[in-house]
Amino acid sequence: MNIDGYRDFLSLLRNGIILCELTFEGRCKVIDANPAALETEGLTREAAIGMDLEHLFPPAREFSVMDGVRRVSETGIPLHIGSKHNPETRSEIWRDVSISRLSSNVIAIVYNDFDESSEARKDLKKSKLELDRLFSNLPGIAFRCKNDKDWTMEVLSGGLVDLAGYRPEEIIGNKKLSYADLIFSEDREKVWKSVQESFTRDDHYEIEYRIVTKSGIVKHVLERGKVIKNPGEDQSFVEGFISDITDLKAAKIEIEESKERLENTFKSTVNALSKITEIRDPYTSGHQRRVGLLAEAVSRKMGLERKLCENIRISGLLHDIGKLWIPSEILSKPGKLNKIEMEMIKEHPRLGSEVLKEIEFGFPIAEYVIQHHERMDGSGYPNRLKGEEISLPARIIAVSDVVEAISSHRPYRPALGLNVAIEEITSGARTLYDPSVTRACVDLLKNGFSF
Repeated sequence: MNIDGYRDFLSLLRNGIILCELTFEGRCKVIDANPAALETEGLTREAAIGMDLEHLFPPAREFSVMDGVRRVSETGIPLHIGSKHNPETRSEIWRDVSISRLSSNVIAIVYNDFDESSEARKDLKKSKLELDRLFSNLPGIAFRCKNDKDWTMEVLSGGLVDLAGYRPEEIIGNKKLSYADLIFSEDREKVWKSVQESFTRDDHYEIEYRIVTKSGIVKHVLERGKVIKNPGEDQSFVEGFISDITDLKAAKIEIEESKERLENTFKSTVNALSKITEIRDPYTSGHQRRVGLLAEAVSRKMGLERKLCENIRISGLLHDIGKLWIPSEILSKPGKLNKIEMEMIKEHPRLGSEVLKEIEFGFPIAEYVIQHHERMDGSGYPNRLKGEEISLPARIIAVSDVVEAISSHRPYRPALGLNVAIEEITSGARTLYDPSVTRACVDLLKNGFSF
């Protein structure tokens, strides 16, 4: 915060003003003081800056000012401590203390140091008016109310006019209506329970709810505060601050709706890409979808995190997209492929990777796709990777791809069934396929997994 902007104004006030900030060590360090405060404490400004508040202003400990500073720093709600009686002289000594938060880390302490003369009272009244004017433009509502179901207000700032259209004097003391009447009927019990639960925990609360303005408009508000019970008193009070979050709430809903639209578009795009491949190669229709489902199930069986399991499913759904560039005569050939045709088929992981790397998926799908025909012993293609060089998602897709291919019909042979698929991946564990992936897949298949 720029202190210089306040210094000229504060120097004109007749009561003492100290600006301080709380440090990480819990100290309250003085960062400025006006001439009235410096004169009262008999210090120069240079000497005062950097001092602990309790050293510059001795009543800070005696009048619980430090506790007030911490409370105001946490809640942002201005606090008035009032006057104190001097038992030695049997007279009133007015160190009438008010504490307010100027910014997230700057606290203003305003006080007087004079006896109960009529002139002093006039100065005090003038100072309070000046202080009220200084903080009159704070957004939101600062309040103090009884801890009852009417939320009977005792102190209510002028921000109520902008927020709800009512003047504070209409609400204070339930003169025309109570603050509870402003709360949306369906939210009243929620507000009551939240505040009472915080009281039981002796902790601050934070709650969102709706209010109905004087003109009938429903607004969303955020209330932060704490229930206070002074020693020796039966009645507890609530002190807090209420902010209008209607626009923020609307923006959040819009963002969520936009996110949902983007997710639906993404899903539709992925499904469309997968179907294009199936149209190109009708004999393996549904192959990518089934590989994706099995790969996701294996991933979950292995205990991988939910998002990674979903990414593996999407990768399985698109793992053969590179076949779009393979001639359909080769893809649907009923007999054995010759060497040249086989080499063309082996290019599909690389071709698919080249296409997918141009699209932002938020995870390395191109890497998973180009590696799905690699094998643990380095006998796979296109890059002859070995063991841990192959990413785990690619190893999962590789096993799922083999199981689906063996158990389904192909142009050159009928379906061989799940037992043959299980035998293939079991016998090839460690040499061709990741053993941990194989175990998870076999366990799934033997326990009733179906496409």
